[in-house]
Amino acid sequence: MTATPLLTERDFAILEAMLKRRRALGDPLAEVIERKLAEAKVVPASEIEGGIATLNSRVAFRVDSLPVEERTLVNREGEGAVGLGLPIHTRRGLAILGMAEGATVVVERRDGGTETLVLEKVLYQPE
Repeated sequence: MTATPLLTERDFAILEAMLKRRRALGDPLAEVIERKLAEAKVVPASEIEGGIATLNSRVAFRVDSLPVEERTLVNREGEGAVGLGLPIHTRRGLAILGMAEGATVVVERRDGGTETLVLEKVLYQPE
């Protein structure tokens, strides 16, 4: 099940700023960010549902057939406890941001292959 990503106004603004920096660097992730912004529906934080992954949400997700992982979506590497954050400037973090529980998305890896992410549960959402 895939669905339109829902982004808070704040998360959308963060991605817009990230896109400007990535474009300036010629980063291939810029194209992925552009798609995310184009596909997303923006909603006020007060209206976002509890099962949507927002920045600083604690999420349980699965990559392909690997065991479920729990991480907190963070803006920068090193935020939060070591090894527990998933930065939104990574392909996986960017893919999960705005997803709803139960949603699935196919993510292109750096090596050109793909992996399937399933958002199992939003364990905590600050909104």
